[in-house]
Amino acid sequence: MQRIDTIKHRTISVPRGWYVLGLAALSWALVIAGGTAVTSSVTLLLG
Repeated sequence: MQRIDTIKHRTISVPRGWYVLGLAALSWALVIAGGTAVTSSVTLLLG
């Protein structure tokens, strides 16, 4: 019974970790995209 419980905990914890990692990656991508867009627009305005 203990083995089944540990397997269940693992299968539950792994997707949650991947979900958190995916959210972090998405937020980083948004920040980088926003930063590049702002810098490009600023250079266009100044240039």
